[in-house]
Amino acid sequence: MPYTLLAGGYRSSIAALAFDPAAGTLTKVSDAHTPINPSWLEHAPAKNTFYAVSEDETNGTVFSAVVNDDGVQVTSERKTHGGPCHVHVNKDGSGIVVANYVGGSVLHIPTNADGTLSTTSESPVLSLPFPYENSPKPNPARQDAPHAHQVLEGENGLLYVFDLGSDRIYHVIRQGESGLKVVDWNQCAPGFGPRHGVVSHDGKLLYVLGELGHAVTAFDIPSTHDYHPVFAPVGIIPPSVPEGYSGSMDAAEITLHPNDPRTLYVSNRLELDASKANPTLPPIQERQVGDAVAVLRLKANGKGVESVSFVRTNCDTIRAFQISADGKYAAVAGQQNELVEVYEIGGDKHDQWKLVAAAPVDRVTDFIWL
Repeated sequence: MPYTLLAGGYRSSIAALAFDPAAGTLTKVSDAHTPINPSWLEHAPAKNTFYAVSEDETNGTVFSAVVNDDGVQVTSERKTHGGPCHVHVNKDGSGIVVANYVGGSVLHIPTNADGTLSTTSESPVLSLPFPYENSPKPNPARQDAPHAHQVLEGENGLLYVFDLGSDRIYHVIRQGESGLKVVDWNQCAPGFGPRHGVVSHDGKLLYVLGELGHAVTAFDIPSTHDYHPVFAPVGIIPPSVPEGYSGSMDAAEITLHPNDPRTLYVSNRLELDASKANPTLPPIQERQVGDAVAVLRLKANGKGVESVSFVRTNCDTIRAFQISADGKYAAVAGQQNELVEVYEIGGDKHDQWKLVAAAPVDRVTDFIWL
């Protein structure tokens, strides 16, 4: 069965890619102009509609688009009043919530029946608190202010906002047509830098990836703002990186296998630049071909990690990667070496990845499987 993917990133277009597993081919079939830097894409309830952020530090926007025979067509656009990096689509289909990394804020925008963004909603910006305002920052270079990085939705419409700058996952509720309010939070360890997360299949656990801590931890659902993780942070740096070099690397994406509640995937990035970024340390002798994806095998109850293994890719600087809905394939991109790869996922624990197709596409950071 052939597949279609959409690929966005630090570019001025969104590419449509045709993946044919039988032939082992990945082909760019169109590349439609869009607002600049569509770095995160998200499905809408209607299959041919999606939303994307246009990442710009001072004039960011979010837009809706449809997929047709000619590729991608933008249908509406609104300012986010910050530098956006993520957009979440409400489970009830009523609207979207945008995370502004620059500005440390979130806002809710209702959507119309045709999937376009409302132009009449007030959509006030919710600025996140900053607990390090008058205290030492654990990571001054990266935690100088609130930095909202992702929005997830749990049960009953509760939103989880991952704030890399504050080491918190804020619990946010919707108010009225387009308002938002912080009601609680999960506290991560200082300097953990929560970037992204994923809710367990049974809805009882929130797995959290620390971009700055290079680790994964988890919290019970529901939980409160006291620091009570279900398990201590588990590192995801591959053994090919010597001790002392990991500080220049970043973690990027975390996702569960759609058919296996015990397999977590987490991407690393910037391993190929580790020697250059640490000039006072001896050069790393064995240079890898690309970044590694960590595969975490969870305990049966999900409240711990049994093992960590790694899949080596050919992609330099992996940001988001996406698993197909049927769980058979993973799409991965190298932002720096302009490469998109598709891997077939196998093994009893879904930890065996086999490269089946690749294509050159510039500066891709995220995908949608249609």
